[in-house]
Amino acid sequence: MVAVDLGINTAATISVMRQDGTILGRHFCSLKRETDHLRHSINRIKKAQQHGNRKMPRLWAKTKGINHDIATKTANFIIETAVLYSADTIVFKHLDRKGKASGSKKQRLKLWRRQEVQSIVTNKVHRLGMRISHVNA
Repeated sequence: MVAVDLGINTAATISVMRQDGTILGRHFCSLKRETDHLRHSINRIKKAQQHGNRKMPRLWAKTKGINHDIATKTANFIIETAVLYSADTIVFKHLDRKGKASGSKKQRLKLWRRQEVQSIVTNKVHRLGMRISHVNA
């Protein structure tokens, strides 16, 4: 079993366990370069908004592209780790997706990234014959 925690400081923390609870390994996916690019892009949007620009489709497109890249790399890391240990189940925390995401744009981007990572992993894992499970935090 592979337990995945999609966090704030690291993109993903992965624990590989057996059925009896023995932990076989822990892996951390921290995409420092990509998160730095994302932070820089968000700060450029913030600076443009302070100077009166409200709609900046080019800047938002770049930010969404960086966010999608982080989600794809995180999902690939999770799948590679599961294949490495030949796991049959991947376990995620259940994310409450109801309602509108509140908070700043940074929080919304992180929430969107978490949802996208889970959907990418779900699609790829079913092709490999593994199962997905969601657990309440």
